[in-house]
Amino acid sequence: MVAVAAVKASFFHRPVWEVAQDLLGKVLLTRLEEGETAVRLTEVEAYAGVHDRA
Repeated sequence: MVAVAAVKASFFHRPVWEVAQDLLGKVLLTRLEEGETAVRLTEVEAYAGVHDRA
């Protein structure tokens, strides 16, 4: 079993392009009554809110 550490809310309190870059390779884990799922992020996109022209 691999140790899992959740990111803190402060991880997201910075420019979106930095967060997106640092999310690459992270594993998202869900634990429900039905079981666990885990996915590794291999692609991300960053949008800077309603004023982002993307």
